[in-house]
Amino acid sequence: MIHEFNRSQEKLLIKPGALMMGAFLVALTFETTATINDRLSRTSRSTVDSVYNPRAEKSTLYIPGFHANGHVIGEMFHPVFSENGTTHAAVWETSGFRPDVTMERVVEARQKDDGVPLHVHVSSMGLHPFADWMKISEFRDKIGPIESLVIDSSFNDVSDISPSTRGAMYMTRMLPPTFTPGKIFEGAMGLDTIDITHHDSDMYDDQIEIWRKSSAKAPYGAARDQVTYILKKQKPEQGFGDALRDIGTIRYVSAMHDQVTNPYTSFEKINTQLGGRAIHYIDLNRPEISHAMGPAFRQTIANLLYYSTEEIDSLNNLVEVSYDASETSAALPRASQFALAS
Repeated sequence: MIHEFNRSQEKLLIKPGALMMGAFLVALTFETTATINDRLSRTSRSTVDSVYNPRAEKSTLYIPGFHANGHVIGEMFHPVFSENGTTHAAVWETSGFRPDVTMERVVEARQKDDGVPLHVHVSSMGLHPFADWMKISEFRDKIGPIESLVIDSSFNDVSDISPSTRGAMYMTRMLPPTFTPGKIFEGAMGLDTIDITHHDSDMYDDQIEIWRKSSAKAPYGAARDQVTYILKKQKPEQGFGDALRDIGTIRYVSAMHDQVTNPYTSFEKINTQLGGRAIHYIDLNRPEISHAMGPAFRQTIANLLYYSTEEIDSLNNLVEVSYDASETSAALPRASQFALAS
């Protein structure tokens, strides 16, 4: 009787374990299949969307930021950039992050410009791949002269990124690049509260909503690799000055407050590298607390790219930030804290 009782107990103990193992294998099979299918549905190729103007006297290149859809944003910028010639919009690959491959695509696109002067707009993280490319003499030679650079809300190093954003980035690195974490990431990105009613008068709310959704649907695998790239910027970036020394004008634009990066500490570090020749503008048309809203206020980006200093000074929405402690060109915060919302 004792022997039979033990066998019965053994069966009872084995059955739940077997069920758990079976459920685990089913879940693992689903996760693996879903991950493979998801990756197969995406292209791994970096591209540059170009619209060529055969009579162009200048060319404009846009480089997107973190989990930004270059296709969508390029289409948003094209109407204002195309008035001034050919336009190029870099598009990050969707199954990883290899800025060196994107650099090759940029060079290929630029080779068709017939040597016209180039203007460059970088958004947020986009400054860093561009600066890395510019450190390569062969790249500088192939893309030719750059008349202006507009930097939108870019950080200099990880310490310029808000603690909450940094924490989310570290969490992203901890999750495996599989299907379910990707859907969780997509849902979290979908909670981004871009106010779709804030934009240039010639744009529509639907355009801003399409932009917001395109960023939310950024592939998790690509975003995860971009996070790895960003988190390597642990120390103040070096080499900006030498890499960007031949660019004509350099202007930095941001909202008054930013929930993702600290534009004031970022600019000060970047401008130190540049020998103090860059100018920081606050765009008063943007929501007071916002990050890299250039696509919604594209005319201001175009003005910063193509206007002279005198023409910019005449615009009511742009206020130059003074970094001289003895001056106050505007009532703007100089403290190193992040947006009030963070």
